[in-house]
Order: sequence, then C-alpha cells, then structure tokens
Amino acid sequence: MSGWIFFAESATQAISGFRNVSEQNGISISIVGMLLVFIVLSLITALLTALPHVVEKLNEIYPPSQEHHAPVQTSANDEEDAVLAAIGFVLHTQMARTRD
Repeated sequence: MSGWIFFAESATQAISGFRNVSEQNGISISIVGMLLVFIVLSLITALLTALPHVVEKLNEIYPPSQEHHAPVQTSANDEEDAVLAAIGFVLHTQMARTRD
C-alpha cells in the first residue's frame, strides 16, 4: 500500500533534475544497463575472435571435400550463341545511339 501512497505523492509534487534521478534509482539503472551492454559486446567480440580457431578445428574433424570436377566442355552451339549475343549487343547499342 505504501507504493500507492508514494505514487500519489509524486503525482502531486513536481520533482525535477538530479533529485528525480536519484529517487527513481536512475543511477543504478544506468550502471546496470551500461554493464549489460559491455558484457554483451565483450561476448560478441570473444566469439568473433574465436571463430577462425573453431573453423580450423572443424576442418580437421570434417575436412572439405576434394572432388575435382571435369572441365566444362564447350560446344559449337555455345560459341555460336556467344557470337550472336555479341552481334545483338552491338546492333542494340548502335540503334540506341541513332535514336538519340
């Protein structure tokens, strides 16, 4: 019940400045908030620093696959398509220049 009385008293009196901060535990709330942010940022930094070492250990346990793929064979159709695409690009740019 005393909480309600305090609330009613604070509603009638206008408290301003540092007195308001000290009565509402503002300093302790600020310190706890800053400590929380510092701890979380420290944990993120530690995790990012340790990540390359963790990946290195995981590569020892699970090595990357050593599959070699055969080179891609180009056919005559692929070369013809590339030539046709180049001709189409040149024609398109020339027609765009003549319109302007």
